[in-house]
Amino acid sequence: MKGFIIALAYVNLPKGGGRDQGQQPPPAKTVGKVIHGVLTLVITPHFNIMEPFMLSAAELASLLLSTTQASQTLVIDVRQDDYSGGKIRGSHHIPFHLLESHLEWLREEAKQRDTIVFHCHFSQNRGPRAGLWLTQHLEDGEEASRAVVCVLEGGWGQWRRSHPHL
Repeated sequence: MKGFIIALAYVNLPKGGGRDQGQQPPPAKTVGKVIHGVLTLVITPHFNIMEPFMLSAAELASLLLSTTQASQTLVIDVRQDDYSGGKIRGSHHIPFHLLESHLEWLREEAKQRDTIVFHCHFSQNRGPRAGLWLTQHLEDGEEASRAVVCVLEGGWGQWRRSHPHL
C-alpha cells in the first residue's frame, strides 16, 4: 500500500520575523491522523487554527467505497443557488449561509466521525471557508473532536467529471 505524508506548517511570527529581534517563534503542536492508510500531519502554533486538508476526488471515492470508512465520512455540500446537477451520494446539503445554524449538529458529528469533507462547486471559496470555519469552532469547543476536516479538491465540478456514478 502506498502512503504519503501531507505536511502543513503555519507559524505566526511578529513583524520583522521574530528571530531578528531575539524572539522565538511560538511553541508548535503536531497533530497526526491516518485516513485510509494515509498519514496526515499538521504542525501549528498552539494558539492558531489548523487549516483544513485538501482531499482529492480519488481519495474521497476511496473513503466512500470502503466498507469501514464510508460510515465514518461525512460529506457536506455548501453550494447555494448553484446546487443543481446532482450530488455526491450520501452527502448533506447545507447552504453556506446556513452553516451557523447547524454548528451543534456538526460538533456532534465531529465527535463520532473520522472525516468531515466540505465542498462547493469548485471548492475555491465556500468549501474552504466552511472547512476553516468548522475547524475554528472545533478548536474552540470544550470537547475534543476526532474528525479531520477536509475540503474536496476541485469541488462538485471535479467530482462529477471523475466519479459520476457516486
